[in-house]
Amino acid sequence: MNSVLRDAVPSVNESYALLKQYHVPDHIIQHSEMVCKVAVFLADELNNQGEYLSIAEIETGALLHDINPAIK
Repeated sequence: MNSVLRDAVPSVNESYALLKQYHVPDHIIQHSEMVCKVAVFLADELNNQGEYLSIAEIETGALLHDINPAIK
């Protein structure tokens, strides 16, 4: 990912602030946290095999992957 897009990706703390701002229900946040744990585990394993995956971007994507229904 180029540096312009990387700078646009929210941090984990910013992701939680967005979840709160959009009143995402607790059960959705808990689901997203579990998705995040699995995604980071898999990314770590792939990185150990020679891939280069950004853990920070994966964490953010996992935490925010279900935010859309809360925005509507």
